[in-house]
Amino acid sequence: YPNDDKVLMDDDLKNRMQKMYDFEVAYENLLRDGQKTTNNKTKIEGFNCSSNGSSNSIWTYSRTDGEYEILHLINLLGTDNTWRDEKGKKAVPLKAENLKVAFYTDKEISKIYLCSPDSNNCKSSELSFEKGKDENGAYVKFTVPSLEYWDMIYMK
Repeated sequence: YPNDDKVLMDDDLKNRMQKMYDFEVAYENLLRDGQKTTNNKTKIEGFNCSSNGSSNSIWTYSRTDGEYEILHLINLLGTDNTWRDEKGKKAVPLKAENLKVAFYTDKEISKIYLCSPDSNNCKSSELSFEKGKDENGAYVKFTVPSLEYWDMIYMK
């Protein structure tokens, strides 16, 4: 958050903030309605992932609410994990495309959906997926078309 009265939001940022608020309202039941954090492992082919928001990584964290497994992808590629941008000069993350994601879960997944405040007017789209198993356990594998800032994947 800027700490300088000369750093103002431009029209693009104002629009993105509105989309973020729309997204939070549209998906509030998946974001903050009794979900519990899980330790499900996530791998993204060709990308550094972290479970703690390390700089220059894709921060992955998962939650569950009994009906859905929920995976959040936060893009920190090419940038750091400090949230303050007092001068308004922080580098934007590098957009990633065609992310091949393996999400490890012992739950029986029948549908996977992707939504983001960054694309498709916050609307969900269904993703095709395959199931597999390796030394880390059972997983579902799917492709996320793009990650700009934040993607949420929910699995039924």
